[in-house]
Amino acid sequence: MVIVDLRGMGTNGRAVASLLSAAGILCNKNAIPFDTTSPAVTSGIRLGTAAETTRGLDPEDFTKLGELISKLILGNVSAHEVRTEVEQICGRHGFYDPSRVL
Repeated sequence: MVIVDLRGMGTNGRAVASLLSAAGILCNKNAIPFDTTSPAVTSGIRLGTAAETTRGLDPEDFTKLGELISKLILGNVSAHEVRTEVEQICGRHGFYDPSRVL
């Protein structure tokens, strides 16, 4: 799990969480240490990897997702473009099925 400090980037946690959601990437808006922004807005986001590692994403997938998140936050790509790439990554990995274990 990682918390991303968005201060100084001209955005906030609520806006980035909404943008990432539109791109098919789920995260939470999250307060950061000494956050002066209201809890309804926040100055950060929280990202985790548990669900993705369960699906079988590998380090290269996480590197690509990190690049896409960065480009999206910086405004270098649209949510639609990122969503297409996220769907391709997810399409290569199935969902965890406990009935298949053992």
